Amino acid sequence: MLLLSSNSQSQTHSPINWNDNELKWYDYEQGIKQIKSTGKPSIFIIYADWCPTCKEYSTLFSKKSVVKNLEGLILIRINKDANPTISKDYSFDGEYVPRTFALNNKGEIITKFYSDKAKYTYFIPPSSPEFLIEFSKLIKKFGV
Repeated sequence: MLLLSSNSQSQTHSPINWNDNELKWYDYEQGIKQIKSTGKPSIFIIYADWCPTCKEYSTLFSKKSVVKNLEGLILIRINKDANPTISKDYSFDGEYVPRTFALNNKGEIITKFYSDKAKYTYFIPPSSPEFLIEFSKLIKKFGV
């Protein structure tokens, strides 16, 4: 997880590989429409291309076990720098990246997954595919 100054954001960086070949990702507006039209819950990620932790986190989405467990979820991701208003709307405990949110079938955060007192509440460790798998299972169970 990174908390960097805006100076780091002004540099040009290669886009992160989120396994677009195997996973269908939506931008925020399209994703919310998909949630509402399909009644499926979602994983929503806010990241930045300059963030090394985001790059490491994105590799989880190429693991076969993770890909399999994401079936049935609407996948949404936005680049924090390209979508500053949306990022700010979801900055409940800071604008660090990556932030991962569980959204129910109405597009609302499933708040029972998160502690009100924790700092960096929406951070998922990039070294933990098991955590992401369990997280996706809980979203499917409680997101509808």
